[in-house]
Amino acid sequence: MNYELIMLKSLKQIKRAADGLKKRIRIKAESSYCTLNVKGGTIGQIEEIAVLIEKRNEYEELCQVVVGALKSLPRSYCVLLRKVYFNNVPCCKIAEKYNTSRSTVYRRVFQAREAFKDALLNGGYDERWFMENYG
Repeated sequence: MNYELIMLKSLKQIKRAADGLKKRIRIKAESSYCTLNVKGGTIGQIEEIAVLIEKRNEYEELCQVVVGALKSLPRSYCVLLRKVYFNNVPCCKIAEKYNTSRSTVYRRVFQAREAFKDALLNGGYDERWFMENYG
């Protein structure tokens, strides 16, 4: 499995999910405060909020891991990975812009992904960690 590719491709969605969970936590906390007298409500609502917070923390941790690994890369690799995986710029457009061949762009993307994977591994984030936490 190319777990580093999954992490790169899903970063935007994970950030959105974490932001959505923040809103749900706030709404749940506000409604919990407003319904303190509901039978069994307080404990149940606190447990629901705790589950949401735990999930949000997992998403935020994954975002921090990806962003941290990207920041550790040479700028050229970071820019290339952002263009390809975050902005969905086709490799042929990148090749055109920089007046190079598509095979060169694909090779650079591969090298950048390998460097990203190495940065993850150096931080202790291997495929096993990914599968245990997010698989």
